[in-house]
Amino acid sequence: MAQRAYGNGADWPLIYEANKQTIGPNSNVLRIGEVLSIPSLSPVAGGVYLVKQGDSLTSIAQRAYGNGNLWPLIYNANKQVIGSNPNVIQPGQILHIPSALPADLPLRNGTQSQEIQGDILAGFNKDHRVYLFYSFHDQASGRAWLKELVPLIAKTKDVAAFNAQFSAARAANHGVDPPNLKATWVNVSLTFSGLTTLLNANSKAASDITTLFPHFAQGPGADESAMNNGDKDFNNPNNPNNPSDPKNWKFGSDNRIHAMLNIQADDPKDLQGKVQALQALAYKHGLNQVFEQAGETLPGALRGHEHFGFKDGVSQPGVAGFDQPDPHDPNQDPRAPLGHVLGSPGTEIIAAGEFILGEQVEHDPTFPDENFPPAFTTSLNWMKEG
Repeated sequence: MAQRAYGNGADWPLIYEANKQTIGPNSNVLRIGEVLSIPSLSPVAGGVYLVKQGDSLTSIAQRAYGNGNLWPLIYNANKQVIGSNPNVIQPGQILHIPSALPADLPLRNGTQSQEIQGDILAGFNKDHRVYLFYSFHDQASGRAWLKELVPLIAKTKDVAAFNAQFSAARAANHGVDPPNLKATWVNVSLTFSGLTTLLNANSKAASDITTLFPHFAQGPGADESAMNNGDKDFNNPNNPNNPSDPKNWKFGSDNRIHAMLNIQADDPKDLQGKVQALQALAYKHGLNQVFEQAGETLPGALRGHEHFGFKDGVSQPGVAGFDQPDPHDPNQDPRAPLGHVLGSPGTEIIAAGEFILGEQVEHDPTFPDENFPPAFTTSLNWMKEG
């Protein structure tokens, strides 16, 4: 059996150690009909694995799931074998590798994950990016453009799966990005002006958006928002020398935009090709490109940091329905009723409605699952998962 499984009959103790309870004390006696687990030489979700020199639970989880932070799944399934210290595992130990993430994460791998754009929860995480800002001439041109754009939009399910695969490949390659695993992703955002142009300014939907999301309707250039954000001087709101005043913005104030494309890629040539194709699509439908902004990951020691020098995403929470909660969360914090992310102690899980329209919001049981008052459900139901 070991000869067929591993190409070396001398490795039979691996099979025996994994099946002692089934086989019994005599390794020379097997009974017809016995079902045996064959330890894998590489960790596979749902299988058993023989620990080798240099292994850690983090490295095993990285290879099994594509995410080293999921090591508690393996530890909790093998506490009797490993003992009280998860940082110490011994070569020769047989570990049971639990199945991968359960299917009850609808925002990661369920039907809803195909309705949510990929950069919201999963994150594109690409080194190269371009943002294109557009305005429509009229409703017809905007709708025609959007109809052709929708099939090109990256969805959460695809982006999350790619990210897991990429992380596993990078770990297997000693921290070096896999050269042949690349993707180019596209997402779209619409401003209030863009939505009302597409909807008709006098439609019930446009009116309901204004009522339900007043700050979105007012825009960042409104006096209240600009003062709260520090773009206008409280003491001298009409200061003509204030460089951050909305009247000095490249867009967003008088120079309105209707849509923004977020294009990101692993390869700069792939990015350039996608940008050119999207610009051609916009030109075809008569859109006006208001602005273009390119971006790159910071080099050297600043990699993974944002432009002020802070570690990017260090305080990011988990999201219910997307991130796996720790079933053995030792920190029963009343301020974190949804628990913490498995493998990431201290990372609080919060309600998905804080990021995704139509999902349950934090500490607010007032609305039903749609999270719209009943009067808005009909006209704005299309906004769900936005």
